[in-house]
Amino acid sequence: MNFLPSISLARIAVYAAIVLAIFGAGAYAEHKRMQPKLDKVTNEYNQFKGGVAALGQAAKTAAAKKALEDLKAKERADENAKRNTDRNRTDIARVRDAADRARGSGVPAAPPGSACPAAWVCFDAAAYERATGERRAEVRRIADKGTQVEIDHNEAIDWANP
Repeated sequence: MNFLPSISLARIAVYAAIVLAIFGAGAYAEHKRMQPKLDKVTNEYNQFKGGVAALGQAAKTAAAKKALEDLKAKERADENAKRNTDRNRTDIARVRDAADRARGSGVPAAPPGSACPAAWVCFDAAAYERATGERRAEVRRIADKGTQVEIDHNEAIDWANP
């Protein structure tokens, strides 16, 4: 029992060729219709890529210029800090030397014929001078560190706010 009518192979080939021709004609027509749209989108994409590349190059150039400006500003700030530090050290040394020359000894001379009376506090003058000198040197070291911090802070502010 064969339910299909007998169709010759030649007839099937003709029908297949007609169907393929119809599909081919439709595909060709669709390709012709879509090609201008594809060309337009391709051109827009290429323009976008070119614009992005130009913007990227401009950003690189601007970043390099900014880095160079920052480097020059840092060098200027370092030079100013060194100059200010040297000037302050010179001024501080001059003032300290003048104070040291004017100060003299902090220990008064012992009263004549005294072996340390009960009303007096007696110190060995050399030990006292050494101790006060050490204290003075430590105070000066701390003051110098504070001065350097102040100079560095001011230079950082000047560098950040040109």
